[in-house]
Amino acid sequence: ATTTPPPSAAALHLQADPLTPAKAPWPRPAPQPLHPTEFPTPPAGKSIIKVGLDIDLQRLTATVQWDHLQPKPARDFKSSAELVAWVREQIAAGHVVYTVYESCGFGYCLHYDLKEAGAISLVITPSLLDRSRRRKNDRLDSAQLCLRLSRYVDGHRKELHVIRVPSVIEQQRRETGRQRARLQDAA
Repeated sequence: ATTTPPPSAAALHLQADPLTPAKAPWPRPAPQPLHPTEFPTPPAGKSIIKVGLDIDLQRLTATVQWDHLQPKPARDFKSSAELVAWVREQIAAGHVVYTVYESCGFGYCLHYDLKEAGAISLVITPSLLDRSRRRKNDRLDSAQLCLRLSRYVDGHRKELHVIRVPSVIEQQRRETGRQRARLQDAA
């Protein structure tokens, strides 16, 4: 003979008043860790590719470093789709790809696309990369990001100030709150 456990208080509340809407908790996805939980090693004969990205309205500037070689000169990608396709090619060839870019007004779509392609993507806080320069230079910024990423992957965790990227659900919830606040301000 099995006994059933007594109903919980919430279950009694729902049974008592069927017209009251049930308060379900908002679905909370598992939080993204600030730092990668593992640093994979590539198969024999394959490389670890580190990519520093500087994002503008017109283009994506990327500096690429293979293993511990000197970084290649910066190159421009015309769109994020072109960059993601290149990353997919490298991952399909068996390489491990790390990417880093500064958080900006473009959102996290590129981060999501890079993660989906198989890259280990990091988003960092905006920072002054080189104090000696007064003007912004995409090629030099992407090179600085690439070098900092290389040191980060080598174990210097304080080299990059990684931020937690919100999930798509969290972003939608945040946007709903912002829209509500805008409508209240307009009224």
